[in-house]
This record gives sequence, structure tokens and C-alpha cells, in this order.
Amino acid sequence: MPRRLGLPSAWADAVAKTKMPSNEWTPNCDHVHSKTDMSCDMNDDEMISVGDPLPRLTAVQVLDDRRVRITWDDGSSDEIDLAPALGSRKVFTAPLNDDAIFASAKVGSFGDCITWGGDAELSAVWIEELALQARTPSAS
Repeated sequence: MPRRLGLPSAWADAVAKTKMPSNEWTPNCDHVHSKTDMSCDMNDDEMISVGDPLPRLTAVQVLDDRRVRITWDDGSSDEIDLAPALGSRKVFTAPLNDDAIFASAKVGSFGDCITWGGDAELSAVWIEELALQARTPSAS
């Protein structure tokens, strides 16, 4: 089973600080559910909204020097240098050091990551953070 690695620390911290009431769970409907009664008039295929949707990838094009062009599900694209992210985790040693393996990058089946096969998956959340950093001019 592939491991999900590399959530940006700000995102992980926000999730860790999120607290649900200990005796209540509230889905996207107008009433409160207790732990013992989770019944609801919702259909099985209805979505529960809990915030911003996760970023989704539709395409990855490998460029030079460990850079990629990402196409997002809204049609926009970004050129991103993945070298810093790949160098930060041992699981990414192969795509960082081997051109052929890096060139085999593809979008994961749910659009939630770039994968190089095996356990090497770089999450779309982390990729989005890298894209945002690349778009933000550094203060010099």
C-alpha cells in the first residue's frame, strides 16, 4: 500500500488543531446526530462539505532539472521545481537521482498525487503548496 507523504506543515497543524465535539457529529444537514444515532435522510451518494476541496491534477509533463508542468482540474497549469521536495524524503531518492525514473512520472488514479510507481507518491496538496510558493515573489 503506497504511503501518503509530505503534507505541508501548516495544513497538518490545522488538521491537528481541529476539534469536533466529543458527543456530536454534524453532517451537511439541518440536525445534530448523536454518536448512537447516525441516521439521516441523506442519500448514500450525497457529499458532505467540510471545507475547500482538495487540489486535483489532470496531467503532468516532465521538464528538465526535476521540474514538471502540472495541469490542474480547473485547466490552469504551473511549472514547479520538485527537487526540494524530492530531496526531503528518503522515499523520493530514486526519482531524485535517476532521470529515467523521474521521467516516468504520472498522475495518480484519483488525481491526488504524482506517482513514480512503488511507494513514491507526491501529494497534490504538497504540489499545490510548491506552486503557491513559486508564484509568490520572495522578499529580498
